[in-house]
Amino acid sequence: MEKVWGKSNSIDENNIQWERAYVTFNTLGGTFDVGYQTAGTFGTVFADEVSGGQPRIKYTYVNGPLKILALTEKNVEYDIGTTQADADYDKYSLGAIYKFDGGDAGLLVTYYNDARSSAVGDGDYKGRYYLINPYFKSTFGPVYVEGEFNWRTGKKVKQETSGTDTDYDGKSAYLMAKVDLGQFYVGAQVAYVQGDDQATTDDESGPTGQDYIPCLILFGDDAFYKFNGAIGSGTGNTTSETMSNAILYQGFAGFKPLAKLEVKASLTAATADEKNVSGCNHVSDEYGTEFDVTATYKIYDNLSYMVGFGYLWTGDYYKGSSNATKVDDNYLLMNKLLLTF
Repeated sequence: MEKVWGKSNSIDENNIQWERAYVTFNTLGGTFDVGYQTAGTFGTVFADEVSGGQPRIKYTYVNGPLKILALTEKNVEYDIGTTQADADYDKYSLGAIYKFDGGDAGLLVTYYNDARSSAVGDGDYKGRYYLINPYFKSTFGPVYVEGEFNWRTGKKVKQETSGTDTDYDGKSAYLMAKVDLGQFYVGAQVAYVQGDDQATTDDESGPTGQDYIPCLILFGDDAFYKFNGAIGSGTGNTTSETMSNAILYQGFAGFKPLAKLEVKASLTAATADEKNVSGCNHVSDEYGTEFDVTATYKIYDNLSYMVGFGYLWTGDYYKGSSNATKVDDNYLLMNKLLLTF
């Protein structure tokens, strides 16, 4: 129980690892939460990234429909020996959420102080940048709409002694609308994650997160990492943990024949924002078109079983820099039993 906040999660004979353990108390007109808490979520699921609990101090003040948030979070503690003194990774956030009839909207501004490479001989630089994140959610009769925008700006690399700084200037955005028709629903969504322009020295890659899983194959963290493990190693492989360098358009529809059974189908088209990435100038920006169908049965409130089929008409982006490269279509058949607690 003597673990230092933000240090390695390895377990030894003197420690146990806590994922969630915090205290809550009321003072100064609001509420404090102190300890290991859920982190990485705000607004919609887009760009959310929930990992193990993070050590944080959060203050919440509520006045009618307005909620004010202030927090500090210790991502990494690197006070280890003399060469890594104060080489920490900390976050500081200030935000607000306003609830209105039929929905809510909010804004979170986070400052990142990443000094993990600040030691001489270990890079001798720091990262000091901001993430600006507004969102909204609203219901109009049978229509539900939500959207989110993310902008990362500041210094990705701020040299401590010599060298050239590197700036962050990356954006991402998401908009989804769904119409509830009783047992049926239909909807559409569009998502954009900026790619890094190789012609500049800045990093324009847009913020994203593992919790946004629009497809089974394209950007399918759920299928390829959580359940099946990463597959393939071709140029521009889409089986990465998060959506990146992409523009996505999707139409979807669902049917609930039983209270506990939901069948959903979707058709998605995706292209790359930048063709020239990671040293490869791709012949096309087309990731491809994917059709997915899933059926999910809710056995209990926290236990569900899902079967899914996905088919990807693979785009020429995966040919890399040569039109002579042959690419094939791909498909996936999966099932999973998911227990949440």
